[in-house]
Amino acid sequence: MNPVIVVEGRDDTRRLREIYPDIETIETNGSAIDEETIALIQKALQTREVIVFTDPDYPGTRIRNIIQERVPGVKHAFIEREEAVRKDNHKSLGVEHASTEAIQRALESVHEISTETGEPVISQATLMALGFIGRPDSATRRQKVADFLKIGHTNGKQFSKRLQLFGITEEQLRAALEAVLENEEKMNEIKDIATPKRTREIMERHGLTVKKSLGQNFLIEPNILTRMLEVAGVDKTTNVIEIGPGIGALTERLAREAKQVLAFEIDGRLLPVLDETLAPYDNVTVVHRDILDVDLEQVIGEHFDINEPLLVVANLPYYITTPIIMNLLESKLPIDGFAMMMQKEVAQRMTAEPNSKAYGSLTIAIQYFCEASIGFIVPKTVFNPAPNVDSAILVLKRRENPLVEVKDEAKFFALVKNSFVQRRKTLWNNLAKAYVGNGHTKESLAAALEAAGIDPSRRAETLTIEEFARLSDAL
Repeated sequence: MNPVIVVEGRDDTRRLREIYPDIETIETNGSAIDEETIALIQKALQTREVIVFTDPDYPGTRIRNIIQERVPGVKHAFIEREEAVRKDNHKSLGVEHASTEAIQRALESVHEISTETGEPVISQATLMALGFIGRPDSATRRQKVADFLKIGHTNGKQFSKRLQLFGITEEQLRAALEAVLENEEKMNEIKDIATPKRTREIMERHGLTVKKSLGQNFLIEPNILTRMLEVAGVDKTTNVIEIGPGIGALTERLAREAKQVLAFEIDGRLLPVLDETLAPYDNVTVVHRDILDVDLEQVIGEHFDINEPLLVVANLPYYITTPIIMNLLESKLPIDGFAMMMQKEVAQRMTAEPNSKAYGSLTIAIQYFCEASIGFIVPKTVFNPAPNVDSAILVLKRRENPLVEVKDEAKFFALVKNSFVQRRKTLWNNLAKAYVGNGHTKESLAAALEAAGIDPSRRAETLTIEEFARLSDAL
């Protein structure tokens, strides 16, 4: 017998029907449930199983409480807050943002709430003794154990109620805590790869030498990786693509913090190294391919749920930084953001402002697709071997729509590229060489510049992206 699902609104119904096309829902349309909605739920419960599936927030809880009071016998499906966060806006929370896997898991594990009142099965004294209350790390401990028990994360006040709701006994709680602490201890025993000693040991054991042709420089400072993952926004709901994992320094940190990691390594010598260094982690897949030769759309579809957040986090080889980034951006893949280590000079070009030496066609291409910023500078001294220049962490957040709207994207980028061919020359000189005789006359070029409100004696580095857009459309 197919259940009826009680949800908050049309977006939830739409999302559920993407997974279960024939599913029947009742929409409460917010937390102010009217009598007609209550009557629909009561009628459905006479012949069907009814599951309440609301957002993991205060209004969602209020809806559950009202329905439970008015319609005893309904069941409840829960989804964790982290799984219900919109991937491009962490302030937006709802069932409609959850992945297929998270929704299926919630609806396959429904619970019947007891209407009986009384003392919690697990006392506050026991919770305090186990460190779930009253310690600096209590919130973290509650979250890890709640995730392990699949009961959803709650604050301290609600923790014992959630344990009671799911029928968790003290024995089960103690066993869960023991498993979580044992896993933490095991992870703590694994020394970071990104240290001078461990990097040297790995390279000597495998007889490795650095390939300068592949731009290999191994990071030997773990704090840099900690900061990198922070600015990237990696968490357990995030899937990550890594490019050039090397001996696995960044990869192992991603494995600890992210949901799934897909790493592309072109150097076959490093595959047995990665087999060794990443052995403790079951959420990492290493692909021996050049990412520029891969059908990423197919690979992403095979490895990830497209409804989950997807980031690119990488220490990019210096010699191929720009081709990789532009290939990823122009492919229109469902990538939400990027955090990439690269030469500081290149990162500065990608985040530059008009009227600066760093501002150019690369700046405009990046900012057309993304909001760009530099997370922090990485000194050259934290690499082995040390490169000749400092690096920077470039953080890109993909825009929902390009920064400017143009009639023809290809012609827009061609115009930008032609405008910067010789930076010291005026816009007129560069464009006349590119366009006059190639579909334009001097008169038509001058008319386009006038229509766009641009002085032809200016240099390309003084134009904003909005001005380039107007000129592109005018041409």
